Amino acid sequence: MKKALLLLSFVHLLATCTNDIEILPNDESQKLIVNALINANKTNNAIFLALSGYHEPQVVKNGIIHLYINNVLSETISECTYRPNNDSPLDYQNYFYQINSRFKTGDQVRIEVETKDGKYKANAEATVYEPIEIIKADTIESNHSLSETSESLW
Repeated sequence: MKKALLLLSFVHLLATCTNDIEILPNDESQKLIVNALINANKTNNAIFLALSGYHEPQVVKNGIIHLYINNVLSETISECTYRPNNDSPLDYQNYFYQINSRFKTGDQVRIEVETKDGKYKANAEATVYEPIEIIKADTIESNHSLSETSESLW
């Protein structure tokens, strides 16, 4: 009985000794976020750059992007384009880096990014897949309930 009581008090002691660590805003250093929209056989491809933030990402307008296709440097992009998008209230989606290279299905793409001051660096790698093609979509619209439909069949 004494051993059980000691074991119970030991478990209770462990359970009560907690140290909660609160999340502090701006405690973590910012990270460079690379978001690329790449489609095979399309020319409207773009890369979005942002710095992570506590509330909302911050636009990176001073990026240098090295784009490799199948381990060969395809292009270096340093011009950030501004095009307001009325559908999106988020400011960082209005700034992008236009890609001039064309991609084929199966291409290995590597993106190496850094800011002009060299403070932030990131890279990403992906395979370009064949775009999804919707062949046929069937839709049915009915204002009848299931019981009305079954009665009309009989």
